[in-house]
Amino acid sequence: MNDPDAQNIQAISDWLIEKGLRQTPVPAMVAGFCERLVAAGVPLLRVNVSARTMHPLIDSISNVWRRDRTMEARANTFEEQNHERWQGSPLRVIVETMDTRLHRTDLTDPAQTASWKVFQEFRNEGATEHVIRLVGFGVDGKLTNRTGVMMTWLTDRPGGFSDRDIAVLERMMPRLALSVKSTVDHEIAVNLLDTYLGHQAGAAILGGSYRRGTFRIIPAAILFADLRGFSGLSDRLDREAMADLLNACFDAMVTPIRRHGGEVLKFLGDGLLAVFDREGHEDADICFGALHAAVAACEGVALVPVPGEAGTTMELDVALHLGEVYYGNVGAADRLDFTVLGPAVNEAARIEALCGELDTNPLISHSFARAARHCSPHIAPAGRHVLRGLAEPVELFTLRQGALEEA
Repeated sequence: MNDPDAQNIQAISDWLIEKGLRQTPVPAMVAGFCERLVAAGVPLLRVNVSARTMHPLIDSISNVWRRDRTMEARANTFEEQNHERWQGSPLRVIVETMDTRLHRTDLTDPAQTASWKVFQEFRNEGATEHVIRLVGFGVDGKLTNRTGVMMTWLTDRPGGFSDRDIAVLERMMPRLALSVKSTVDHEIAVNLLDTYLGHQAGAAILGGSYRRGTFRIIPAAILFADLRGFSGLSDRLDREAMADLLNACFDAMVTPIRRHGGEVLKFLGDGLLAVFDREGHEDADICFGALHAAVAACEGVALVPVPGEAGTTMELDVALHLGEVYYGNVGAADRLDFTVLGPAVNEAARIEALCGELDTNPLISHSFARAARHCSPHIAPAGRHVLRGLAEPVELFTLRQGALEEA
């Protein structure tokens, strides 16, 4: 490799290190990298850099650069793995075998392009050579053959990439992969924390709130929900049917909660606790959203059939309350959990326990009903009731039958 190439590689490497340290978004990193390679004389037509995300719905993100300087970031879902295009892609074979060798295909040779339809498509676009390499990652200094960054390179130069081009690419691909990994590892951490703990807890941990006893007080509308009769039902179902049923019910609950601005703080067996943060908002607006979410959750769960019981559907008990939630770290010194505490949480749980006894949903606390001014015409008294742990009966409310439709 001549001196100018060595200088270009060093300059681009320095640029990549800076972008990696700053966790630059991958699309911007790939675009800048490709433009610098082109300026260094590497005849790129199209580049695809893909990395896994550890997201519950998305397997990987493909970052596609084209010489006209267009950039596309495309999510590849797990469902798409069964689609014809992925099944007929050479990338699938590389991923499944974790083959980290460099693969070159002469797109002008019909014998080499016959195996994969996508090669013929690239040839029709004027490409002359296709290069694939999976740069693998490892743990404790050893390759794991489980993760890495997939890269594909296209050129339209007659005769394809030169030996010099390939030498430059082989030197630069591990450097690009390392910088991409810096950003992707952070995104993976965010995705995993959001998936298992929720956005607020995930953001708090990444922001440094991981010490025992650290709590945040959230003034909120509280939604406490529980599937009616699920414990008995789970005794009659096999493991897969029980999991499918629970997932379907949680989908029906969580979707409207998120749509109306709430966040699920905790899954509790066959129930959940969600809050609608009141900071910076009018209580009446927050209660409006929480009430509509509760109605939609009940309606959604009521559409989920009970396995093995034709014509029978699930039921959801929901309580709504207004108060403060203490949300933070408790546990042993080196094994913590983000949890939810406070009198308001206890009261919401005890109100929910009355839903089955009163055969009423949702049940609404006095503080919530008083604040829910936009919904007051639809709210009706449900009597005074004793809650476990409280000396005096409390006044509860519910919705007038058929009064509120999901917005």
